[in-house]
Amino acid sequence: MASWEFCKSMLYSLGFCALMFVVIPVHIDKKGDLAKKSQTQAKFNSFLSRYNKSYSVDSEDYNARLEIFENALSTVKTLNRMRHSNLSAIYGLTEFSDLSPEEFSHRYLRKHHHEHKQHRHERRNDHHSITRRAINPSLPPLID
Repeated sequence: MASWEFCKSMLYSLGFCALMFVVIPVHIDKKGDLAKKSQTQAKFNSFLSRYNKSYSVDSEDYNARLEIFENALSTVKTLNRMRHSNLSAIYGLTEFSDLSPEEFSHRYLRKHHHEHKQHRHERRNDHHSITRRAINPSLPPLID
């Protein structure tokens, strides 16, 4: 009977220890996420004041722009981490960092039309193209 009580207490102890390894890291990650979220929000508010933009706080638009800004921040960090030398480009935030790629394209990039005029440099210069010459049919197929 005593061995059963000992096994039972050991199982409870092991279960408690296992729970501690699961619960404590989750709790720490939540604190880290909150700190990261508040840092990102502070950077976003600084971004808004720097580029003279305004969104009403806690609105859907503010939260959507904040999420887009977070994605831009992570993209900038990823690109800067991939630099190979000091001569590589350094990436940063711009006044467009609160716009989604689709929204930026729609607002600022030229639309592609099938009927657009060709620029001079896009025209084909036939006099510079290489053409294949036909073999003269009057030549004999073999020469001795």
